[in-house]
Amino acid sequence: MSRQWIWPMAMLAGLASASSEAALVVTESLDGEMQTRIYHQGVYYELEEGRLLNRIDLAHDRCLMVNHEAEVYFEGACEGSLDELMATMKAEFDRQLASLTPEQREQMQAMVGAMIQGSGRGEVGFERDGAGKVAGYDAESYRISVNDVPYSRVWVSADLEAAIGKEFDLDAYRRWDRRMREEMDAMTHRLGGQEKGADPMAETFDAILAKGYLVKVAPNPGADMMGMMVPSTIADEASEEIEVLSVEQDPDFRPESLNPPGDYRELSSWTQFMQVDIGSEEHDDQAHD
Repeated sequence: MSRQWIWPMAMLAGLASASSEAALVVTESLDGEMQTRIYHQGVYYELEEGRLLNRIDLAHDRCLMVNHEAEVYFEGACEGSLDELMATMKAEFDRQLASLTPEQREQMQAMVGAMIQGSGRGEVGFERDGAGKVAGYDAESYRISVNDVPYSRVWVSADLEAAIGKEFDLDAYRRWDRRMREEMDAMTHRLGGQEKGADPMAETFDAILAKGYLVKVAPNPGADMMGMMVPSTIADEASEEIEVLSVEQDPDFRPESLNPPGDYRELSSWTQFMQVDIGSEEHDDQAHD
């Protein structure tokens, strides 16, 4: 699944009121790649290499997503889109299963089932282990462990959380994002013939994020392998190198400056966008084989 689906749309109400004319611009490094998140008067913009990926407007229930590889985009209602997106993913999931022979399907189910059962052996915990500043904001550090072995350190900032919360409803966004991850995890369990269980890494990450805005993640060597011991819906996030590099107020921000390029094609539904996105990813995977 492409990166842009990790932080996609948000739905729901409960939007915090905007407090200023200036946009809050958060620049971060994600595994060495620069990403920009802009929060401004109830709208969230996600940019990569200066190009708009997502625009989320909870106040007006409008979410826009752009696929630059396919040069297409779609804008529609945020609320209710999750069911449509999940239905599309399920249909693609079933299509791929149907393309397998009975023997291949049995082998895949056995392999995935064994992986899921193995992941249940990991006990995840966390503890506060320090404090400091990240991008000029006070932050607290928490150490995540798997079976008492250090897995990753995660820094969060309550001050930055409060600043962003004046512009955008982060809690609503996180609830939506977590539901998407859980739906994906449920499909994986179905493939392995397993009942969906608890996700201790996701629960741990949620508990840490409840204390502030994520400003840094420093995984320990071998975190990817250790992540196989727990369900994977969130383990990848805790094993990525993430750091907020700067937080700035931009009084000159102009929302109309961030739109899909004029020559991109507008699609007619979230389902169509998802199908194009899946096709783009499959093509990219083949190009790297």
